[in-house]
Amino acid sequence: MSRSPKRESGNAVAMVLLVLVLVVGVLGLNYVRNYQVDQQQEKNNRPYARYKVGDLEVLAQGYRVEIETREKRYGRGRVQTRDRHHFSDQIQEFERVQKAARGARDKAVEIAQLRKDLQAVEEELQRRSAAGTDLIVHLERMFRI
Repeated sequence: MSRSPKRESGNAVAMVLLVLVLVVGVLGLNYVRNYQVDQQQEKNNRPYARYKVGDLEVLAQGYRVEIETREKRYGRGRVQTRDRHHFSDQIQEFERVQKAARGARDKAVEIAQLRKDLQAVEEELQRRSAAGTDLIVHLERMFRI
């Protein structure tokens, strides 16, 4: 028995639809898997991932202003020592200089932390500008292996 052309055409269409459903299903599963990986990566490595771009720009500008202000206020350099002739005066001078130096180190650590935070915000902004539009992000998630 020979098959009718209509039946063969119907089988071909069914096969094409089956392949299409399989491809869409595989791409959908891949998208979900990559989305979950991206969310976990954002949670672990990108503390500013959920911020909007405008908010990140405002935050970065705020960090820059704060760093500049603190550097002007605390960037005076070394603590000057004064010559003391008596031993007890020398001990007091040593303690004064040590206290001032500790304070300067603490302020330097604060400024370094602000710079680190600013760098993280700028890296997030850079990552977003390099990522492009949302469509590109979604397509990349769909086709990334």
